Amino acid sequence: MLKTGIFLFIQLSIAGGATCQTLSRGPEPEFTNTVTFVSGGKPVQLEKQKVVMKTSRNASAVIVGIGKVKILGTVKGERSPIRITKADTLHFLVRVGDNTKDPATVINFARFEINKDKKNRFIEVESAQTFSADTQRDNVDFIQFTAAKYGMSSYLITVINLMPGEYTITLDGSRELCQMFGVDEISAGK
Repeated sequence: MLKTGIFLFIQLSIAGGATCQTLSRGPEPEFTNTVTFVSGGKPVQLEKQKVVMKTSRNASAVIVGIGKVKILGTVKGERSPIRITKADTLHFLVRVGDNTKDPATVINFARFEINKDKKNRFIEVESAQTFSADTQRDNVDFIQFTAAKYGMSSYLITVINLMPGEYTITLDGSRELCQMFGVDEISAGK
């Protein structure tokens, strides 16, 4: 009887610790296909924009028809209004329809390049040489992350050592919707 009581106490302590950890990270996002940044238990919803696919040609491709053509996924604005201070580890909650799938097949995490002339952010999706069979697809360098199930239908994803810049997270079933944020260096005044 005493052993059973001790066993139940240990189990309840473990379950209570897991509940406290869940509460300290914040609730699951309210809607499916939503990503929030977690800081001090307070969730911050990321900026959302639909990506627009554009074709970009270098000068020789335009003038003589021979050169490089790129397909770019672009969004408006050079910077996201959602700013995160650089830290060794960042946490995001990602609500999906089903968190039993491998998170690597559901979540894409990537860094944007910035075109200041056109005031937008972009990712090169595909490139090709005209008059060549050499086409490079999936040119995106995805950011590595770790993930764990969180709540009933979410993942807690963790990324380490993100450099300052602009980032996006896209989800399976809604890849045309970018959920974005920017990482800034710690300011000297802090």
